[in-house]
Amino acid sequence: MRPTITLTDNGIKIGEHLVFNPHTPVIGIINLQADVGAEMAYDRGNLLFIDFPWEYDIAGTLINAYVGTNGKLNYLISNDELQCWIIQSPDVLEIDEVCDKDTRIFTDEAVEKKLDQLEMEGERINLTTLAVSPAID
Repeated sequence: MRPTITLTDNGIKIGEHLVFNPHTPVIGIINLQADVGAEMAYDRGNLLFIDFPWEYDIAGTLINAYVGTNGKLNYLISNDELQCWIIQSPDVLEIDEVCDKDTRIFTDEAVEKKLDQLEMEGERINLTTLAVSPAID
């Protein structure tokens, strides 16, 4: 199933419950950061904020965060409505679980070239081609 993806002034909203690389964290939905954060983070209140490689289960959404060789976070996301990857690092395409998902959301040309090289089928969504929509509330 293709996720609804909207590029906003604050980040990239994916489905109803995720925002990727927000400029300002959004309360009430899962905030997926593009870069690895600190090992220990405090004072986040009730923010659902992911910025460290790990496996997370948040309200029925399973998120595996992997670090690529470029230091960027890559996400495998699964819930009842969404089964996809957010890929920023071409090297994570070598992970077996990548083949299990039909939708691959990616952020640069190097990832697209690696998808072609590995002859991976399925839907591809290039985030660099999205148009900006109104900001997330």
